[in-house]
Amino acid sequence: MPTTEDLLNQVNDILIKHDKERAERLKRGEEFNIFSALGIEAKEVLNCRFIAELINPSGSHGQGNIYLKLFVENVLTLNADDDEWNHAAISTEHSAINKRRIDIVICTPKHFVALEFKIYGGEQENQCQDYYQTAFNSGKTPLLYYITRFGEMPSKFSLGALSKDKVNCRSFNIDIAKWIESC
Repeated sequence: MPTTEDLLNQVNDILIKHDKERAERLKRGEEFNIFSALGIEAKEVLNCRFIAELINPSGSHGQGNIYLKLFVENVLTLNADDDEWNHAAISTEHSAINKRRIDIVICTPKHFVALEFKIYGGEQENQCQDYYQTAFNSGKTPLLYYITRFGEMPSKFSLGALSKDKVNCRSFNIDIAKWIESC
């Protein structure tokens, strides 16, 4: 049986290894988080505004639809080569049924893409169900993306009668980070 001193030495070795690995990640720029740098990492509305501005082909960045196409490929995992993304309209706080607001909507000639972001905010009853129904009512192919810190599935409370297979879960730590890196 290891002694307390042996256990503390093992923990110390692990901490030293972790610190060295973090230092290497810092050198490579892998620890940089633009949302943290701006002080908005926990501010859902500001994150949405930032993302919406980048994916908007008419955004102030002046890059046309390049960021949108990268978002479609990296986050939505759809084919961005299709001409439909050249005609995308982006809206924030989009009106939905039951007086709800969808964080971001990407509307193309073929698709109604609803993006719901959850950073630390709580779920609302039937929220995903209502957002999907709003997308479905558009007469276009409805797509619902639920984007959380780690890609969790919404609870039954938020899903309501909506089946889980209608919700595409994505994460800030992998999917959004990958997209921002590609931008």
